[in-house]
Amino acid sequence: MKSRLLSAAAVSALAVVPLMVSAPPAAATVTAVSCSVWQDKAVPTSGTNTRLDVKLCVERNSAGNYRAKADFGWDYGGSNKFNNLDLIIRLEKFDGIVQEHICDFTAEVNKDPFGYGFTCISSWKALSSPVTTDGTFFYDIANDGVSGFEWNLGGSPSL
Repeated sequence: MKSRLLSAAAVSALAVVPLMVSAPPAAATVTAVSCSVWQDKAVPTSGTNTRLDVKLCVERNSAGNYRAKADFGWDYGGSNKFNNLDLIIRLEKFDGIVQEHICDFTAEVNKDPFGYGFTCISSWKALSSPVTTDGTFFYDIANDGVSGFEWNLGGSPSL
């Protein structure tokens, strides 16, 4: 009986001990950005040609990490004009690929005639300067009888 009382007392004492939980670290804020100019391409699709617009950026945060980012938009999409439309962004150091990230925009461009404010963002990577972002569009036009095309983008200036 005595041991049950001690066990019950021990459990009761633990029940009132405050649980120490630490909050996750605050997200590091973007402190520097270096971007290419806006680049555009008219893709010969059915009806009106679809125009793709993209800007590549490399970003550094307050923790000293880097990531690749692309801002993307289009005009005259819709009508299921593409079988595939992938934007591949690469975080690079001395033109060597450190990290690659693929964003598939096929559904978005096929659904809406116009779209702006879309982004493709890689994860943060601990690197030292200089770092750049480069990118490529791979696209396959629907019903053209040809497999696919590649549009190599001009990279961002180094950061």
